[in-house]
Amino acid sequence: MKIFICDDERQTALATQNLVKKYFKTKNKTLESMPDIFILPDGIQCLFQTYQLFLQNNTVDLILMDQNMPFLNGNVICSLIKSMKELENTYIYLITSEDDKDNLCEEADGIFSKPLKSSDVEQILKDQFFE
Repeated sequence: MKIFICDDERQTALATQNLVKKYFKTKNKTLESMPDIFILPDGIQCLFQTYQLFLQNNTVDLILMDQNMPFLNGNVICSLIKSMKELENTYIYLITSEDDKDNLCEEADGIFSKPLKSSDVEQILKDQFFE
């Protein structure tokens, strides 16, 4: 399993990574190994790395992405990834500090407020991978 955490705030990305690792450690009895977790500093890197993995016959299983980033924001990246037939099944969750969640990417699999909490991570992973 591959998980991308895309956030231009490094501390926020590391905190999210710790929440994901914590969840998997509690589920380790049933899982063979921890997922590969990659931290990406902006939307362009996220788009590039997602497509690069696809070209190598590999996939990203989950993207946790900040909505407000430099260069290309989470809405644009989410729409671009979901518009590609080969990548449309990639799970993408936007994380935002914005109050107005109505104007976020419609193709996103979910939207959560910053800061992400352990209960949010648990909900995302249970919904998509551990029903």
